[in-house]
Amino acid sequence: PKLGLEVDPAQWLQDTVAINALRSAIFHKVAAELEDHLLPISKRCRSRRPALCKTALRAMAELADADLPSAAWSAHGAEMTEACLGAMQVTKVTAKLGKETLDAVCRRLQAEGTTGEVLQVLCKLQCPEVRHPACVAAMLRVMGTCLGRASSANLPSDILGLDCLDVVSDFCEEIMKNRRLSPAFSEARAVQRL
Repeated sequence: PKLGLEVDPAQWLQDTVAINALRSAIFHKVAAELEDHLLPISKRCRSRRPALCKTALRAMAELADADLPSAAWSAHGAEMTEACLGAMQVTKVTAKLGKETLDAVCRRLQAEGTTGEVLQVLCKLQCPEVRHPACVAAMLRVMGTCLGRASSANLPSDILGLDCLDVVSDFCEEIMKNRRLSPAFSEARAVQRL
């Protein structure tokens, strides 16, 4: 089954079946054109239908953990992280899955590129979810995890890029200035200390 880039809310059941067929192909190691499916799956993560949203999130997490090479990860990293943040607004269950999927997607982006690129993608997101405290806290936890992985790998700060560290620091400062984001203050302070 083929998923299109346009999401039709009336087709949610067909989309769920198509995503589950793709998940089965991944599990059974059947070759699939991942690059054709990553962006359409990410667009379904924002669905108001919890079944479709959860299925799309699980598929993205499984694709992130699969050993299937794909250049689409770095090309569409921002869209996929935005999709995970959007899913956090649907239900409590999708919020939990969205956090887990965000971490898996950022791990994959970090493996495909550099820690600096992942951090800059997260800091430069312009989606409305970036103003929601729970989403900001989840982003900051992922940033902290990425920085922790980089420091445990003994990557010097010049590989991360000083401009990247400045962008992260500025992002944390902006969060600390916004009282509406006070539930994320502790995560912002933790990232600043890294």
